[in-house]
Amino acid sequence: MLTRTTLLLAILIGALTLPFSAFSQTDITLKRVLNNWPTIELYFTAVCDGNPQYVFDKDQNFVVKENGAEIPEFTLWCPDVDEACPRSVALVFDASGSMSGPGIEGAKDAAHRFVELMDSTRDEAAIIWYNSSVTVEQEVTSSKQLLDAAIDRIPTSGGTAIYDGAYEGVRELISNGTTSCKAVIAVTDGADNASNRTPPEVIALANRNNIRVFTVGLGNQVQDAQLQTIADLTGGRYYQAQSPDVLTSIYEEISTIVEKGYLECVITYQATCKDGGIRNVELTLKDFCSGIDTDSKTYRAPKDTSTYSPLVMDMPDLEVLGGTEHLIPIELVTPITPENFFFSGTFFLNCPPQLLEVLEVTNPQGTILAGQQLVVKNVQPGTYEFRYENTVRYAGNSDPIAFVRVKTFPVADTTEAPLTVTWIFDGGCFRPEPQPAEFTLIPPATRVPVVIDGDLEICDGDSVRLSAQPGLSNVKWSTGRNTVAIHVKVPGTYYYIAEDGNSNPVVSEEIDVVVYPAPEKPQVFQRGDSLYCSIQATAYQWYFNGSTIPGATQSYHIPLNDGMYSVEVFNDDGCSNLSDELAAVAVGIDELTATDPGFEVYPSPTDGWVTVQLNRYPGNAEIVIINTLGKVVSSRVIDTDPSRSQHTFNLNGSPPGVYFFILRAKGVVLSENILLR
Repeated sequence: MLTRTTLLLAILIGALTLPFSAFSQTDITLKRVLNNWPTIELYFTAVCDGNPQYVFDKDQNFVVKENGAEIPEFTLWCPDVDEACPRSVALVFDASGSMSGPGIEGAKDAAHRFVELMDSTRDEAAIIWYNSSVTVEQEVTSSKQLLDAAIDRIPTSGGTAIYDGAYEGVRELISNGTTSCKAVIAVTDGADNASNRTPPEVIALANRNNIRVFTVGLGNQVQDAQLQTIADLTGGRYYQAQSPDVLTSIYEEISTIVEKGYLECVITYQATCKDGGIRNVELTLKDFCSGIDTDSKTYRAPKDTSTYSPLVMDMPDLEVLGGTEHLIPIELVTPITPENFFFSGTFFLNCPPQLLEVLEVTNPQGTILAGQQLVVKNVQPGTYEFRYENTVRYAGNSDPIAFVRVKTFPVADTTEAPLTVTWIFDGGCFRPEPQPAEFTLIPPATRVPVVIDGDLEICDGDSVRLSAQPGLSNVKWSTGRNTVAIHVKVPGTYYYIAEDGNSNPVVSEEIDVVVYPAPEKPQVFQRGDSLYCSIQATAYQWYFNGSTIPGATQSYHIPLNDGMYSVEVFNDDGCSNLSDELAAVAVGIDELTATDPGFEVYPSPTDGWVTVQLNRYPGNAEIVIINTLGKVVSSRVIDTDPSRSQHTFNLNGSPPGVYFFILRAKGVVLSENILLR
């Protein structure tokens, strides 16, 4: 019993006996799309009132569309069912161990019947069998005697390599088949367990050589899905046979289908654009049998960006006053011919952010993107994007794509500001070739002054305050700051742009700020009873406890009082740098060992923690810790209230050695020393 396909006799004759009312419309079935790029083949069947049809008026009856675009040029071929097509057929047998007995005998009977139906003057066949490997028992021949003998020699043993067998059948027809109607008939009763080839390899080889593969599954242990796929995608058919008894009728039907040119028509056209996209093909049969019908399938185009056509878009060059707005068209320079698609996509606009700002993109009637929803996004400074989702059909290059509203910023000098448009389409084969538009920004004829607070020649680390004139708004400095005033610390030329009371752009005069370098930071060190500066300078100034020492302008100084000393150095530009303070005593460090019972420091030696005991000197006092080089290690202002007479210090992390604790309180300077282990 056949469960997959009605016998050909029922298709061609039995349908004629049905009542006319059972069929009331045209029916077209697009069976498959064969992609032999750039040649695309559409295999279809058409039925009118239940009867298969093979005679059509190509131009009147068919419309072919790909992704909605009509294909203007195509060819149509249909078989002449009254003429027999010469056949080259590879009969491929399952010779595995499971086929022994009724299975192989039924397959041989079906094959003998197929050979019997051949016309030896025009038809030819080959006999191939497989188990764990593949054997070509008889190459292509028109001799029925040789074919029948080869069929009888087929053994049964081993595994199942159905895909290898089908692949070898295709190869045999490629090598030795001489007719136009080529087919492979492969039968199996089980799942593949020995093939090196795969179903996709079988399909690809067959399609490249226009060979149909018919598959037959015997029993209920076969892999229906794979056999169905191979048959469907090569233009063959899949048959499911429950018992060997029906194999002969199946082979008879296949014999008739191949002899009648596969009983399907083919429309062929040339595709374009290797964009790698999915193509939806629609085939419409119209003005036929008083009806219309459409069927569709998809295929994927190959991808090769090197074949893309250049597409130039541009914007006009403009010379405009800085600080004004302008509506600029995005123009299509490269004509699109014939009519083609503007696929959905994204446009990118790039410009110097300090000179131009994109405010919006508009698409009024008359633009290519009219009616699309466009939203501009500022992706990053100077980069904008807008996207449209609907594909547009267009031909020519006379219409603008859209309009861009641009705001220019005021400039101090005539400045070039490029604006570049580029794009990425979701489909199609256009290659963007961006062309930057040049905006020449012109400054206003008059300049407004800058309010200067300070000297324009400053030293490193100092600043000068620059302000805009009162009464101006939207002030923007050349530094990018949007404030009325700026404090300048680095050299350069500075100006601002703003708007006056009438919202007109204004530009200030240019101000040059000079910054001189400061000398390196000096260090103070003590040698004997004198203090010295560590660097050579143009001038010096010494300080005691933060106050200027009059007349102390040498590279050294002899301290007259115990306390904190520092030195400021000056270079030829008048710039200075101040040292850190150094604790010094007028009599030398060796006299710091004097003691006072009101100021005790212990323990000595110590491993880090030190206690300072204050027995008098109420009020606030300062304790300074210095090392033997006179460098301040730590200092602290403390409260000498008798209730808080003890204060702790941590010297952990300091190098071992002698440290001096100096107390300053109410004009008294006392010291104690400890040894840090």
